[in-house]
This record gives sequence, C-alpha cells and structure tokens, in this order.
Amino acid sequence: MNVSANATTTPGVSEAAQAAVALHKSNMDFFKKYLPDIHKVLSKITPKTELVWLENDDVNVRDGQNLRYTAGARTDAAKQIKVFKRSPARVVFGRPPTEVKPEDAEKQLTEGEFLTQKFDDLATDEHIRRVIIGTARVVKEQNAEIADMVARDHPYYLGVYGVGLGFHIMPLVEHYDPACVIIAECEPEMLFHSTFTFDWNAFYEYMDERKKKIRVIFEDDGRTILTKVSGIIQSECLLGLDGVLSFQHSQAPALKVAFNEFQSPKTANLASFIGYIVDEYNMMKNSFRNLRSGTKRMLGPVRKSVNAPVLVVASGPSLEDNIDFVKRVQDRMIIISSGSSLAVLLKNGIKPDFHTNLERAKSVYQRHVELAEEFDLSNIYVVMTSTIWPGIDSFFKEALYFLRPALSPLAVFCEHDAQILHNEGPQVANTSFALAKRLQAKEIYLLGVDLGTTDPKRPRASQAWQGQRPRYLTIPVRGNLGRTVFTDQALIQQRATLEAQIRKVAEAGGKVFNLGSGVRFEGAPARRLEDVDPPSIGVDKDRHVKDLFEQFPVYTRERFLAAWQSAHVRESIANMIQEMVDALEKSEAWDHKLIRRFEEINAYVGKSLRNQFAPRLFRGSVLRACMHVNAIFLRLKDPAKAPELYQAIRAEFIDFLRELEMEGYALADELESEDEAFAVQYA
Repeated sequence: MNVSANATTTPGVSEAAQAAVALHKSNMDFFKKYLPDIHKVLSKITPKTELVWLENDDVNVRDGQNLRYTAGARTDAAKQIKVFKRSPARVVFGRPPTEVKPEDAEKQLTEGEFLTQKFDDLATDEHIRRVIIGTARVVKEQNAEIADMVARDHPYYLGVYGVGLGFHIMPLVEHYDPACVIIAECEPEMLFHSTFTFDWNAFYEYMDERKKKIRVIFEDDGRTILTKVSGIIQSECLLGLDGVLSFQHSQAPALKVAFNEFQSPKTANLASFIGYIVDEYNMMKNSFRNLRSGTKRMLGPVRKSVNAPVLVVASGPSLEDNIDFVKRVQDRMIIISSGSSLAVLLKNGIKPDFHTNLERAKSVYQRHVELAEEFDLSNIYVVMTSTIWPGIDSFFKEALYFLRPALSPLAVFCEHDAQILHNEGPQVANTSFALAKRLQAKEIYLLGVDLGTTDPKRPRASQAWQGQRPRYLTIPVRGNLGRTVFTDQALIQQRATLEAQIRKVAEAGGKVFNLGSGVRFEGAPARRLEDVDPPSIGVDKDRHVKDLFEQFPVYTRERFLAAWQSAHVRESIANMIQEMVDALEKSEAWDHKLIRRFEEINAYVGKSLRNQFAPRLFRGSVLRACMHVNAIFLRLKDPAKAPELYQAIRAEFIDFLRELEMEGYALADELESEDEAFAVQYA
C-alpha cells in the first residue's frame, strides 16, 4: 500500500501513519484468524488510491488529483452522524391498532365439536385479531399512550452502507446500541483502507462482550446487497424489522441502490410472507384427509426424464391470444397446465398431459365440480400439493401429491427430501415450472405466464376461472415483447421466484423461453411462436407421460400411519408453548433478548423434522402477534410505563398461547376421530 502524508510532513503526521501500519497488521491478523473470507479478499488488493494524513489529525483518500472526503473522513463522518440523528432513515410499520370497534370485538365464529372446526376454509388470521383485541383492552386499562411513530432510538438492526475509513461506525453503535449491525461495502479498496484507520478487532470484541452481532456484506451489485440484507433480517430476527435504522455513508452507486430500495415500502412486506395459523390448520386437515387412504402417489426421486420440450401454460391473456399455437404443438410437447388455465385449454379442445393445483381453498374444489360437469377430466394426470381441498383427485385419471417446503404437513408426512417440490410457489405457475424442472426438462417454454398485462382491464384470460380477489395492475414494467406491461407487487414477488427457478434450470444446462406478451424474465428470452417447431417426440406420447407419472410410488396406508404416529404432534405442541411461556415469565421487559428468543423458538430451520411440527403450525400468527406487541412498545410515549404495561401484556399473551395449545390438541383429536386406526378400543 502507498501510505503518504500531505506535502508538509510533520512528526505528528508521520507517527500517525506509522501507527496506522501497525493497526493494519493487527487487523489483517484478526481477519485471517476469524474472518478468512474477508482476509482472502483484502490480501489480493493492490490499491490504486492512497491514504493521506492531514495536519488536523484527519485522514482522506486520494484518487489521482481528487480527494474522497470534503474536509476529511473523520470530520465528514461526524457531520453525517449529526444530520442522521436529527432525521434518521428508518423502516417502520404502521401504528398498531389499539382501539377496536365493538362489532370487531364481538365477532364470533361458529363453534363445532372440536375447537379447530370453526376455522374450516377460512382465509383470515383470526388469531392476530384476538391479540389485537386483547392488547387494546390492556393498553386502555393501563392508560398507555401510543405514538404514531417509533418513540425510542434503540433498534434491533443498524444498517451501515459504506465502511469508508470506519470513523462513523463506533459512534453510531454506541449511540443506538443495536442488537445487530449490518455493514455493507462494495468497494474493495475502502474496506482495505479501513484496516489502517478502524480497529476491527476492538469492534468485534465490543459487540461480542455485549452479546451482539455483526454481519458484513461485501458485494459489488446493489440488488445482491439488498437481497443479503433482507436475508439477514429474515433469518436473524424478523421481529426486529420494525424500526430498522439505515445509515448511508458512501455514495457508491451499488450502495445507493441497496439503501434506496431497502427504504422503500416493499421492505415492510418482508413480514407479510410468514403465513398464519388458520391457514396451517386447514393445510394439515387437507393433507391428512388426502393421504390417509394409502392409494395416492407421492412425489419421489426421478429415474425417468421427460424427453420432449415442456410447455408450461398459465392463465394470462397471452394464452388465449395464442391458443392456436398450443393446438399446433400439442402432440410434440408435454403440456403442463396451471390452475385456472385448465378451463381455457379444455374449452379449446386441448388436453394437457399434466395439470397442477396449489391453492387449498374449497372454492378450488367447486371450480373442478363445475368443470367436470362440462368436460371429461378422467384422462388427465393431476399433480397437487397435499394441502389441496380433498376430493379434487376424484375428477382426474390419477393424482400425484407433493409436500410444500414451508408448511406444517411436511413435518408429519415427509420421509425424504424428494417428496418436497421446491420453489413450488407463491403461485401455481411456479408449481408447473417446478414440476417441469423436477422432470429434468431440457427445454421449457412459457405461455400465459404473463404476471401482468398490456391492458390492466384484462388481467387474465377471459375463459379462465377468475381469481378469488380482483387484481389491480398499476405498476409499469418492461414487457417481454417490447411493450409496457402493468403488474402488481404480488406478481413482482412471483417473478423474482420464477427467475430464481430459471437460473437453476440454466445451471443444469437447460433452456427456458418466454412466448407470452407479459413481463420479461431474466434468463428466459422471448421467442416468436412461428420459430417454435419442435420435432416429433419419437415415442408414444401417452405411454411416455404414463411412465413419467407412474415412476413415483404410492404413499401407502402403512406409511401414512407410521408418519402420523411418529410425529408426536401433541408433544411438539406442548413443548413449544411451554418454551414461549417460560421466555415471557423469565423476562422482565419486552426487549431485544425476548424477541430474539421468540424467533428461536418459532424457527424450524436447523431442528429435526419431527421437532418442526409446532413451529410450522404456529409460527406465522405467533410472530405477527409479537410484531404487534413490539410495535406497541416501540411507540410507547412514556418509557416509565413500560414495566407495568409489560406485566399486563405478558399475562394476556400467555392466555393467548394457552388457547393455541388447546387448539393444537383439538386439531389432533379431530383428525384422529376420522380414522378408524385411532378409534378407542374398549375392554
């Protein structure tokens, strides 16, 4: 490295430079021992810029004739911090509701023989509603005032975008006292220069002594940085998302992209994809009822690969617009229809080879009843999640079930990873694509997988079943065929998931082409329909489809009973609920330590499969409830009221957990009451 003083080299400046060299050696030794990946990057750097020590005890970075900092790194950092304290960049949720309308508080669900029957086919989080009502009553009784915005500067996360020379890091950490510091850097030389000016070893020791965490992201792409920041928050402590502080030190383009994107409203949506208990109850019931017969097939290892191009069909407008193309190639491609697109194909005289379903609602069953009244489905193979509404399989030739990776049935019925269809959601088009990938297709074509439309008034093919909820497509994005396409946030999320799937196909040597007029997918180039002319399959197509399907084994009655009995569902529920109650009773405050403990208890990653059932069942609504309570304490106007408020909310929360416990037992009771294998044997 070139360490240089400015033109008027003084003894003091020289001594500072010498001390910096010693600090650099100490830092490099530290990285080599504890952070070898960072050491590997730093050890390869030959900097083109140089550090300059100034007479005012400050430091700068010279790049040719230019200096990085206006007055010096230390001075500029102090100014940035001063501005930041006045107006910090913060991710916040909305104000938690603490006033409840009488009609909401009085709402009652229809009771059944079992506690869980009142949730049948519901698609609302009734448990968070119960928590909101209970905590609203407590807040009122305690005369606690809740502000609209976060009222305390003690975030779980502090994001620092840019290492610079490190002069901003410790002042921020000491002032805000975060539980986790996320540091992002995109410039290798700045990270390298910081080893001469910032004591990384001392920083790590400071955080370690206080049982706090540091996460360093070193990437040159802004979106990759954003993805990694989001990943850290989701895996470390999602409950800490509300109130995250983000400090932008560097103006490097990649860091600006990551910072600005993270500050957008989309970040709060990270907390939206965690599910809810009512959904899991229905998923478990449907899976139990679908698999108990012991006659249905279950996804497994692939020994026979598809030997023809695969056409994945979804219900976007471009399917209807190009239906003649599907007719032309139907004998030379394996067609996989997705959800409501089946209606479009059948109404145009086209039989798909495989059909996929993903949604668990009873309305999906009713749609199939209506379709079966008009068309014969008995010559179509169906591939569905185990969580589908029971009875849909009766309309098709034969059914193949798969397990979804994030849901509670997996913890009961899964025997090995091959039974899981990975990347199967969030929408059924992802399911069809995942099936094509699992069958090791070398060429996959997408049609009707539009995820948007050039005409917002026409979000779907008119002949398809129309969705449960209307779509309001208002976000303009680049289209596959050069025209602007309108989409929404949910479809943008689906596109990101699908693009990840496309990359995996490419890594395996496959190709994906987009034939539709919807959004553009990275890795799936557009292709004109007239240029798609696949050769003959070369074998009897029906026989080939049959062989592909029948390679997967039957999930026998014996396997079903063994899975249920070995899952110990009641023990899993009891243990998890007690752990959460213990955590609340041992804590004297709603703080970082407590919410981190709740994250650990509700996490299923890293636990044995049989210990994952209760976390998968309860996690979504429990974490939502924690977020609600956390939002209350973050916005509590008078900190002096926090201890007393915690005591009252703790009692309310424990009552909520005990109710969940009884519901969990009732779920097991209800399902076992339906199967003769669990009938009471009287003496």
